[in-house]
Amino acid sequence: MSVKRLTICLLLAIVAFGSRAQAQRAGRGSATRRANAWRTIVAGTQSRRPVKQVKQASHVSKAQYVDDFAAEAFAEYGDPAAVHSEPIAEYSQPAAEYNEPIADYGNPSAADTWQAGDTFCDSDCGGAGCGPSDLGVMTSNLLAVPRWSAGVEFTLLRPHFESNPAFTTLVSDGDTTNDFTQTEFQFDRELSPRVWVEALSHERFGVRATWWNFNHSAETETGIPDANGFGEISHPPFGTVDISTTIPNSQLTADHEINATTVDIEATKALQVGCAGWLTGFGFRFADLEQSYNAVTQDENGVTTGTIDYLHRIEGFGPTISIRTSRPWTNQLSIFGVARGSLIFGDGESQLTAVEDVDIDDSLTTTETLSRDDLLPIGELQLGLQWTPPAYGVWIPYLHIAMEGQVWSGAGNASSEDHNLGFFGFNVAVGIDF
Repeated sequence: MSVKRLTICLLLAIVAFGSRAQAQRAGRGSATRRANAWRTIVAGTQSRRPVKQVKQASHVSKAQYVDDFAAEAFAEYGDPAAVHSEPIAEYSQPAAEYNEPIADYGNPSAADTWQAGDTFCDSDCGGAGCGPSDLGVMTSNLLAVPRWSAGVEFTLLRPHFESNPAFTTLVSDGDTTNDFTQTEFQFDRELSPRVWVEALSHERFGVRATWWNFNHSAETETGIPDANGFGEISHPPFGTVDISTTIPNSQLTADHEINATTVDIEATKALQVGCAGWLTGFGFRFADLEQSYNAVTQDENGVTTGTIDYLHRIEGFGPTISIRTSRPWTNQLSIFGVARGSLIFGDGESQLTAVEDVDIDDSLTTTETLSRDDLLPIGELQLGLQWTPPAYGVWIPYLHIAMEGQVWSGAGNASSEDHNLGFFGFNVAVGIDF
């Protein structure tokens, strides 16, 4: 064989061997890449533990190889999906644990977004509910915070006195019989307004301002002496002043007016005890009380013969403390009570101007002015029912009716600075919280 032919044969053999070797290396590379990919999948679920090598015959198809490799991996390491589900089951419990504080202490956001009819009650309220709407006293929901409250109350009160004489009538026969009768001033129940506005913070601390005024007169009282000439109509004593009349068909006319004003500024705190809501307040009160007595005597011809104009007043400031409580009766009705005590330290003043024998030239005029330091204790109490309908968005209207009583100790009467003054009646209020 020639050298040339031998060389060509060697070159062809080398080329054929290289092609076969390259094909074998390519097959082994594909299998290695597939094995490495599966190792990566399993390692993600089992902390990269070594994966058992799976040998593949060169004649096995790609699909069959993958199926066999997956089956062997599942058999040794389990289902990755099942493995990953374990942490979910294991760590889902904290969510339930963190719900306990909400159950124990309530949901603050729910309290802040309270609507009428909601219930936040720590105990059995008898099926009536214990929502903030049931805890209002002059405010429909003591515990809903933060909030503003405003309203007007129409008080229908009648003044009461231990004694409040307009005049005294003497009926006599001029011999053995003297009959004295004291005529008292009479008041009707008079309409007097009370207005309040209140703000309560998220921490249930707040401030409240209240204004009330009573300015009314008693019915005019008139007395006429007995026609036999032995009778007399006499006024209450004012020192040495005397405009009494004994003349038949003459008359004495008397009037009495009361003007009382209070202004309260308080810091408040709302709280709940069981099913009862409470609102405590402490601050100061301004009070102004003025009473007047006016009397005129006229002869049988209607000519004025004497006059008395008397006025006494106390004005001052002092501490005031209040407590309001309410308990639900039904879902929209609640029973409430209010108590308040105040001590007014102020200046008292009285003025007297009297003219006797006005119809003659020698009339006598008496004037007197007295000033003093004074102390005026005031107590107040209310008991009633409040109705709170469903809220209109953020607006919560309410209506209440209550019995009310007040005692002004040592406030005096029409003609004196002694004795006590009281007010008694009822009130109707309309308010709104927002």
